[in-house]
Amino acid sequence: SSTWADEPGSQVSVKTRFKPLLEEVQTAAKTGGITFSTSMDRDGTIRFQQSMPEDRSRYIRLSEDNDALGQWSMERARPEVTKVLVAGQGEGDARTLKLVEGNTNDWGTNRIVFQDRRDTDELADLIEAGEETLADGAETASISVDLVDTPNMRFGVDFHIGDLVTVQLANGA
Repeated sequence: SSTWADEPGSQVSVKTRFKPLLEEVQTAAKTGGITFSTSMDRDGTIRFQQSMPEDRSRYIRLSEDNDALGQWSMERARPEVTKVLVAGQGEGDARTLKLVEGNTNDWGTNRIVFQDRRDTDELADLIEAGEETLADGAETASISVDLVDTPNMRFGVDFHIGDLVTVQLANGA
């Protein structure tokens, strides 16, 4: 899944019960294509700031050749789910069922999970629930890098959290 929305800054609605607020805001920000941060003033007021990520990949190129990278590591993990059978209201043969598929992969992973959604019988809600489960269980790839500020590329000045930058690793990845 991508950290960029089709239209960054798009309006996002949230329906939730009994979930931590931070998790809900993180999901909404990712869906809406924004980044956010919070800070506390000296008087105890919590401030919420949001920003739109920018594509800086053409001119922020972090590599060992330009001394902008220190240590780094990369990991991939197979998807945890490839199909979700979402069950809506009803019982037995009268129960609404929707199979939502995704997360095709080159790992050979094929895993189906059952999701109980007796709270709704709306097909759109069942599909959305299945897609959220697929997104939560998607294949992941992560890279950890130690950035080194250079005169021409300084974190917090030339690029920020959420911005798209280019990282060129020694092995060509």
